Amino acid sequence: MRVGVTLSAAGPGISLATRPSLPDGEAAESVLHGIAELAERFAAERLDTGEALHRAAPASQALWQQLGRTERVVLTAVADGIAPTNATLAAEHKLGRTTLQAAADRLADQGHLDRSARRAVLVDPLLAEWLRRR
Repeated sequence: MRVGVTLSAAGPGISLATRPSLPDGEAAESVLHGIAELAERFAAERLDTGEALHRAAPASQALWQQLGRTERVVLTAVADGIAPTNATLAAEHKLGRTTLQAAADRLADQGHLDRSARRAVLVDPLLAEWLRRR
């Protein structure tokens, strides 16, 4: 399952889509279900972004702690609008671009990144904002 959450002036929104099974499908589905529930509560309570971030912080922190170094580099870069296989990013972190590509692929397979030919975006805007504020 893949969950998309949007925050805008019109209010929060949620989209759900099925995905192939993940290696740890039950755990991933549980986290995504939690994100969807949070988004629904935000919509119902009309919470501001600061409050939404505060409430989502434990889930963001839990995800961050379970990721490896390379996945963290990729997520942080994408949150900052940098391509996950950027040559400067690879050099800065002393990682190969293929290593970064593999990490981005894993994150996309887990439902954290939405990738197209030209760019990658974090699926969860609260996670993206949490990463930018770290």
